[in-house]
Amino acid sequence: MKYFKQLFIQFLYLAKLDIMADKVQSQLKHAALYRLNRKLSCTLRFVDEGGGDFAIAGDLSKYSIDKTSYIKNGCYIECNGGVTIGRYCHLSREVTIFSSTHEYDSRPKIPYDEVITPRPVVIKDFVWVGSHAIILGGVTIGEGAIIGAGSVVIKDVPDYAIVFGNPGRVVGHRDVDHFNKLKEEKKFY
Repeated sequence: MKYFKQLFIQFLYLAKLDIMADKVQSQLKHAALYRLNRKLSCTLRFVDEGGGDFAIAGDLSKYSIDKTSYIKNGCYIECNGGVTIGRYCHLSREVTIFSSTHEYDSRPKIPYDEVITPRPVVIKDFVWVGSHAIILGGVTIGEGAIIGAGSVVIKDVPDYAIVFGNPGRVVGHRDVDHFNKLKEEKKFY
């Protein structure tokens, strides 16, 4: 049996089926993106860097992203409570956004009941969200903010703030004059 397995692996290698499978998987992601964009009232840009897909879940009518912004592999965005993403925002790999929650205090069931409470998320223009960050519901992230990799955002983030940690805390701010100069010169990425 081991011999047949090795022979089969050699066949796959020589036939380059692994390479073809990667190409097919990439095309399937683009087809899923095309299908999703037909359902959305906005255009989602996805940067495929390999290593996973993305998911936009919940009520798609409550999801909005500017056409200049994009998400990368592994992002999960739950939009039942509403998610709005502004211009030139970059959501890195594996970012998770929740826009609703369950109630648990004084509820008739444990650990929580079936009632879903909307908690909208707003991400303003020019925000960079680092890999594996988590943004919880009811949060507004201000213009030009940077959310560090692995951070958990549980409260509003001021304009130009740099946030790191779990829970996320402001550790610094962008140079506002330089930021505004680049913004006036329309030097966007």
